[in-house]
Amino acid sequence: MPNYGFTATQAGDIADYLTGLDGGASRSQPIISIAPAHPVDYADVTVRFPGTPPEKVTAVATMSMGNMPMSSPQVTFAPTSDPHVYAGRIEFSMSGAWTIHIVYDGTTLDRPIVIGH
Repeated sequence: MPNYGFTATQAGDIADYLTGLDGGASRSQPIISIAPAHPVDYADVTVRFPGTPPEKVTAVATMSMGNMPMSSPQVTFAPTSDPHVYAGRIEFSMSGAWTIHIVYDGTTLDRPIVIGH
């Protein structure tokens, strides 16, 4: 992957911006939100589903370090007071570029995230 010289904060800002474009032109795709904007140890992840919400939502975060893949424990998201929104907290063991894999109804959504310790 080319090095564009972005800081971890800048890369996180770019990932947040691109994620804000989720849903496509028809807004038929789930929208993923992450807080805090620049996570350090954990990220609170919410997923808003258009139409009929799924019965179960899980997530795991992965990171590649050469030949040593890292992953977080799998998290089962809980429905919120809005039946179209599920939420969960993912904890990270180290800083770097991670990918959160959100799984529902046989579909996987991938969301890149930069964690800074």
